[in-house]
Amino acid sequence: MSEGLTRQLAAFAVAPMALERTARSKLTKLIADCLQQGKCADDSKQTAMAAVLSRLAGPSSEAACWASGQRYQAEWAAFVNAFLASAARIDADSIDASTYALAVVPAGVALCELVDGSMQQLQEAVLTGLEVASRCAVALGSNHPRRGWDLVGTAGVIGVSALSVRLLC
Repeated sequence: MSEGLTRQLAAFAVAPMALERTARSKLTKLIADCLQQGKCADDSKQTAMAAVLSRLAGPSSEAACWASGQRYQAEWAAFVNAFLASAARIDADSIDASTYALAVVPAGVALCELVDGSMQQLQEAVLTGLEVASRCAVALGSNHPRRGWDLVGTAGVIGVSALSVRLLC
């Protein structure tokens, strides 16, 4: 990425937003749907992730694991919530905003908890992350998944970076 493009992306990520009521309503539903998916993961996945967390991350008050309610360091809570939310994802070729939300929303919620952010800040950060992830996916092209890459794991992670800039700046 050229320095000019990096600066443009950073400027976009922190630009003021004026979201209409319908956009805020759709974002709230998207966030709620992702939270629900994470809470509804089957017990075996929840048990396995709890075992991993107990070894890797000590208890913390930073962010909650949606399925259990236990609190961990923000990065571990985001990881577990993203894993549990995406557990039901079957078709890797079917990509839309709700697919990127599987990466963006858990990171946004955990980081928002960490910085004591508001719902408005979360919505704006999620929207920024989804927009950047979607644009990156278009730039990567339709052959990207066919070459063995997961768009959520590539474009979604770049979207999470933009979301983080939005919440931290």
